[in-house]
Amino acid sequence: MIQTLMEWKELIITVLSALIIIFRLIASNAKNAKLRKAAEMLNFVAEKARELVEQAEKIVNFRGADKKEWVLTKINQACIDAGIPFDKELASRAIEAAVELTKTVNARDKDKKLTLEVLE
Repeated sequence: MIQTLMEWKELIITVLSALIIIFRLIASNAKNAKLRKAAEMLNFVAEKARELVEQAEKIVNFRGADKKEWVLTKINQACIDAGIPFDKELASRAIEAAVELTKTVNARDKDKKLTLEVLE
């Protein structure tokens, strides 16, 4: 009788341990899926910002703030079309990063020299 109880106890402990491991794997997978989705959203917004900032730079009758608002609107629409939640703060930061990159890449030679001198 005691032998049977011990066997059942070991079986129950083994099953519970397996269930705990399975639940942890499921929880970890759900967390990874959330992180993956957030990374995909960030990448989508950053890519759209770079693409749209380049287009906005070609619009001659808009000022900086107007261009930024235009890009924000376009990113918002792209997010709606892609079924991605729109985060205005994230989009705004992505636009500012794209603008800074554009300024660095398109800097005039004399501005590049000044930038290099400041960095040294």
